[in-house]
Amino acid sequence: MSIKEELQKLKENDLRKKIVIPYLKVCFPYVKDWHGSEEKGKDIIYITKDEEWKRDIIGAVVIKNSGDIKMGGRINSNIRILHSQIMETIKVPIPFPLDPGQTRYIDSIIVLTSYDINIRAMEFINTNIYPQIHIVRFIPGHKFEEIIQSFIKDKNYKFDKNYKFECNTFESFCSNFPCSSSIKEEMKIINIEGEGRNIDEDAQSETKF
Repeated sequence: MSIKEELQKLKENDLRKKIVIPYLKVCFPYVKDWHGSEEKGKDIIYITKDEEWKRDIIGAVVIKNSGDIKMGGRINSNIRILHSQIMETIKVPIPFPLDPGQTRYIDSIIVLTSYDINIRAMEFINTNIYPQIHIVRFIPGHKFEEIIQSFIKDKNYKFDKNYKFECNTFESFCSNFPCSSSIKEEMKIINIEGEGRNIDEDAQSETKF
C-alpha cells in the first residue's frame, strides 16, 4: 500500500495530529494545533521568518481529507465549503502567538489533502480569494506523498536510520529531529509550499488530478 493510500484511511483529526503537525514541527520553530470551536477556518498555525523583510510570517494549514477536491461544470458543495473556510481564515485575525497582546492576519495559506485536487478547483479558489491574499498553495495527495518520502529518505541517510513509513509511528520518528536553524536550512530543499497557480506546470501533470 502506498503512503498516499495509507493517509487516505486517516480521519482529518488523525492526519493533523499524527502526520502534519509532527512534520511541521521539524520545519518551523512555532507550530500550534488550532483546530476546535474557535479555529475560524484554520486547522494549524505555524510561524516562520522572512529574512529579507525581517518579520514573522504567520501561515495557516487547512486540512481536507474526505475525498477529492474537484470542480466540473458546476460549483459543488465541497468547493463551496473549502472556499468559505479559506475566506474565514483570511478575514478573521488571531492573537499573535509570540505576543498575545497583538492580533495578526494570516500571511500564507496551505490547503493539504491526501486526495487529489483538480486544476479547475485550484483556479476557482485562487481567483475568488484574490486580492485578499496573493495565493493559496495546494498540496494534493501525490505531492504530500513525495514530501514525506523525501523527508524520510533524507533523515534516514543523514542520521543512519532505516525507518519505513507507518501512520502510527511517524510522529515518533519526527520527534528525533527537533527544529533548529540548521535543520530549517536543510528543509529548504524539500518543497513544503506545494502547488500554486502555475497553470503551465499544472497542465503538464493534469493526468494526476
